[in-house]
Amino acid sequence: VRQRMSKFGKTGRIELPAVYFGDSRHDYLSSVQAGLDFVFVSDWSEFTTWPSFFEDKAVRIIPRLDPDFLSGRA
Repeated sequence: VRQRMSKFGKTGRIELPAVYFGDSRHDYLSSVQAGLDFVFVSDWSEFTTWPSFFEDKAVRIIPRLDPDFLSGRA
């Protein structure tokens, strides 16, 4: 996945800036490698140590996707 995402960012298949919504460490690392901003969605995650993993990272954390967040009103 990381290699594919990195290729998308470099080939222009993803228009930057872009945001990746994910629920795992792998999602985060893939987004960083591809040059994408990352939002961690905690209620979807099985990543039990996410609080300590993200404590020193500039990552927005939300419990779930909701229409207000996606529209920019949140």
